[in-house]
Amino acid sequence: MAPIPKRKTERAPPIDKLMKPAIGIGLALLAYQFMKGLTSEIPRVDMTDDLALRDIFFGEGDSGKSYAVLCHDDESGIPISSVFADAYDDGSSPAEFRIMNCENKLESGKTVVERFKLNLKKRPVIFVSVANG
Repeated sequence: MAPIPKRKTERAPPIDKLMKPAIGIGLALLAYQFMKGLTSEIPRVDMTDDLALRDIFFGEGDSGKSYAVLCHDDESGIPISSVFADAYDDGSSPAEFRIMNCENKLESGKTVVERFKLNLKKRPVIFVSVANG
């Protein structure tokens, strides 16, 4: 009988050789998420800007724009509607997309929800404002 040759034991690759590719992949994913977040930021309505509010609610302004507005409270922890964000990213709608905290009080003392009788029980709460003329 012939002697059995000794097998070389296989070693795992050294960790230091795997660290550079792992860090590179991690940085690439982080950069992707950062760039994705920059491009999909939907403008928020400044609730203290009376002219912008009148333009959005009543079409009183020189802009002549129509608006699709999502009622969203930043402090609620509820994510922005994916359908609304996808429609904004699509860019084919003639309306301007905005996000508004509809629980803020207006000059009249009423909230946007009270003023326009919006139903907050159904989510997401979206209203459309069409420009006159």
